[in-house]
Order: sequence, then structure tokens, then C-alpha cells
Amino acid sequence: LVTGGSNGIGLSIAEASKEKGAKVIICGRNKNRLESVSEKYGFTSYVCDVSIEAQVVDMFENIKKDFGRLDVLINNAGYGYFAEIDKVDVHELINVLNTNVVGAILCGIETSKIFKNQNSGNIVNIASTAALKGFAFGTPYVATKFALRGITECWRAELRKHNVRVILINPSEVQTDFKLNSG
Repeated sequence: LVTGGSNGIGLSIAEASKEKGAKVIICGRNKNRLESVSEKYGFTSYVCDVSIEAQVVDMFENIKKDFGRLDVLINNAGYGYFAEIDKVDVHELINVLNTNVVGAILCGIETSKIFKNQNSGNIVNIASTAALKGFAFGTPYVATKFALRGITECWRAELRKHNVRVILINPSEVQTDFKLNSG
């Protein structure tokens, strides 16, 4: 499962996984783009805003019903919001936190239930070099990526005994439309 898998880094991961023989599931908020990408590449897709618990729970119920198992979660859904500290819009801050942090946690909660039951699995959290170092105007975005870094460490410690690997990838700048919050 690649969250945010219909464009950018997520789509590239989904394509590469498919080329290696994986059955690929993607999710995202944009139904039209999901359908188009799924048809083009042969992915299974679910419309899901990862920041909404009910949608995440429904998606995982469908995955269990449709596939019976899950081997990998690529927690990729996210977008960038950047502003000078005294110009941060609290509403936008909450939105980016909900997608980039709460969404990752909600997917982690549901995935961990499956992986514990299977006694196997892999979680790959896609962060950014912003998880390693802050920068001017980066407060909202950097906060989400530092959070994802800490979350990864916690999950690794908790899930290791269930044969679940948890890793963090910190790509540098990649030219995508993630700033557009387009799901």
C-alpha cells in the first residue's frame, strides 16, 4: 500500500514496485487521478483521505477483505506548507499536521494490527531531509517531518518483536506538486 500513490514520489514507488512483481495498492484523495493512474498501471486503488479516521479504517477493512494480507505500508501521503513564523495560518498548520502526521499514524495503527497478526511486515515512512534539519519558513512542514522521524523510532521499538521492520527515508528536494495539497 502506497499512500499518496497517485502522483510524485508515491507514484514512482508504486511503479517501481509493480515492475518488481508486487501487487500494488495506492490511495489518495483525488478520485479521478486515482482511477486514471490505476487504469494506466494496473494498481488497485482506494479513495482515502488519510487524515480522516473513518476513511482509513474503511480502506483497511477493504484491503483485508480484498487481499487477505498486507506486506508493506509506504506511508507517503503528505504535502508542504511553508510560511514565515509570524505569518503561519493556524488552519493551514492544522491541515498539514493532520495529513502528514495524523494520517501516517492512522495508517500505522491499522497496518500494525495486520502485521502483528501476521507476525511480519514492513513500514516505510517517507519523510524528508527536513526531518534532519530545519530551515527558514519551514516551521509547519519541518515540524511534521521531525514528528515522523520520532514516530518511526517508536514504531521500530514496538514492532520489532512482531517481525515488523520500520524504516524512514529522507529524500532531498524532489520536483513534485506536493505544495499544492492536491491529494
